[in-house]
Amino acid sequence: NWSMLKRGWNILILKITDAATGQPVLSGYIEVAYDMIGMPMSPPNNPIIEKGDGTYEEKIFLGMSGEWQFHIKLSDGDREDTFSKSQKTAP
Repeated sequence: NWSMLKRGWNILILKITDAATGQPVLSGYIEVAYDMIGMPMSPPNNPIIEKGDGTYEEKIFLGMSGEWQFHIKLSDGDREDTFSKSQKTAP
């Protein structure tokens, strides 16, 4: 739901699948760090909730409209992977 992010409270929805099999990643440890590019905000860190079928949600607060950087880290047993994305918020 990257393109739907806006200033204020949002629900970040992540659908995580195994790249090799296409199967959902269940019960993984996920960490999301995010901040505004060029203007550190220290946003709150809320728990990530597993919704099932590889879907995870986190309530995030984007204090200003602009470009935000997201760093996502997944640990699942012996595997670890990271993903980074920058996204401009809707006004």
